[in-house]
Amino acid sequence: MKVFDKKNLVKVAKRDNNSLRQYLLVNPLQGKHIPAKPSDCFDLFSRLKNILAEKLEGEKLLLIGFAETATAIGAYLSVSCENVSYYIHTTRECVSDADEYLYFSEVHSHAAEQKIVADNLRQYIMQTDRIVFVEDEVTTGNTISNLISVLNERFCELGNLKFGVISILNSMNEERLKNFHENDIEVLYLLKLGKIDFDYVLSKFEFEERLNVQPKASKSFDSEITLNGKLDPRIGVVPMEYLRACRELAEDCINCIGNTSGKKVLVLGTEEFMFPPMFLAGEIEKRYNSEVYFHATTRSPILPSVSEGYPLKSRCFLESVYEEGRDTFLYNIESYDVVVWLFDAENKNRNGIQLLKGALEEAECGNIYFFEWGD
Repeated sequence: MKVFDKKNLVKVAKRDNNSLRQYLLVNPLQGKHIPAKPSDCFDLFSRLKNILAEKLEGEKLLLIGFAETATAIGAYLSVSCENVSYYIHTTRECVSDADEYLYFSEVHSHAAEQKIVADNLRQYIMQTDRIVFVEDEVTTGNTISNLISVLNERFCELGNLKFGVISILNSMNEERLKNFHENDIEVLYLLKLGKIDFDYVLSKFEFEERLNVQPKASKSFDSEITLNGKLDPRIGVVPMEYLRACRELAEDCINCIGNTSGKKVLVLGTEEFMFPPMFLAGEIEKRYNSEVYFHATTRSPILPSVSEGYPLKSRCFLESVYEEGRDTFLYNIESYDVVVWLFDAENKNRNGIQLLKGALEEAECGNIYFFEWGD
């Protein structure tokens, strides 16, 4: 059995120009900032699933994943736990099918304003026993508390709502944990972190401008391939329907790219859009004798360093495929024989696509496939 401990789940990185919290905890096995084997991601998520299934057995659950970093974790728990009735994740995007949002704050983040689509929330809450928030790491519990307050105020007529939170890492102090317990908020986690001076840890690393990459937009204007059947957890999904849609997407992609045996393959997700490409990476890994990795572009600005023990060795500046002028980043880019990039932007930014393709070309990647998941 694999051991998931602080040594292999916790790496400290430095946020770029964030005075509220200098550090960011990077999980090498989560498949977000660092390329990871999909089987390692799923092994980790499965350990978390077992905790959820055991502790909240018999309760019908609504899971809410937190964007960006926990969207895939939440999706995995949803499709693998039989007692999860609905899954939705928070978002920073403008969702075309949404009529109503609930807003809350994630104060320490690079993009503090978060929101959740409220169109179907009443139905989900009325048909479940408990709302469970899914995070990669809970530090103080403030963001969770902010969203709980918003939900209690918005749906006060439904009576006392029951809540829980599950995360890979938990750093909440004993006083806050006691407060959550007294309010019947289940706090579940894989690894408890004690008090650590992460700012001191960061002081040991050196940061160099040369590690920042500014790619040129690709001059190749090949069209991306659009695949239909999209289900969007930003507005809420039934887990088994979502899993079926992800399977169909993976089959369509594999039919396009063919056999990758003997090749080094990267499947790349896009900001909040993580689970469908992660699922695809897992299918390629299972079917072919390939060296497969998954990670995703991100809105999180983090400084790179080649210092020993630092997780992010290079940073590539991009523009979001979702919005013109929005900075996004790709860390630790390498050369791959095959790159498969998936995104689900409704009004895609063409310059964002060309910049990413340029970055992959400059990294001497081989066959590059771009897939858009549409309705």
